[in-house]
Amino acid sequence: MKPTGSTEALRIEDLDDAGLVEHARQCDPAAFWLIIKRHNQRLHRVARAVLNDDTEAEDVLQETYIHAFTHLAEFRAEAQLSTWLTRIALNEALGRRRKKRPTVDVKAIEGMVAPFSAHKPDPEEAAALAEIRNLLERAVGGLPEPFRIVSRK
Repeated sequence: MKPTGSTEALRIEDLDDAGLVEHARQCDPAAFWLIIKRHNQRLHRVARAVLNDDTEAEDVLQETYIHAFTHLAEFRAEAQLSTWLTRIALNEALGRRRKKRPTVDVKAIEGMVAPFSAHKPDPEEAAALAEIRNLLERAVGGLPEPFRIVSRK
């Protein structure tokens, strides 16, 4: 709710973000409103850049403010408020983008693989493929843990 011309609203507008956070921690609606007013445009641009969708970006902003205001007590002010809010918005936008990743139907893949599966390699080709497979498995095994995630059939 936007404050309407009170002297408190005029005084609070002069506060920096740290002062607004302190007022918001005391549940001051004017502080919440000013935090949103100051940071909304930047956060919308971040979410829009990730999602390429204005409606989704607006949803990200709502989730960002809900998360930020419900966890305001955890804000340590080691970074600026704008940095913290941007990180929350970015995480939310990336999470939404991950959920929307395109998927491929297994039947479509099977249709593409079927013509190649009829080919039977000769013994020399089979030995070469086995050697390549062994080399690849050893190379992957030597990678650090996060990079070892390999899809197997």
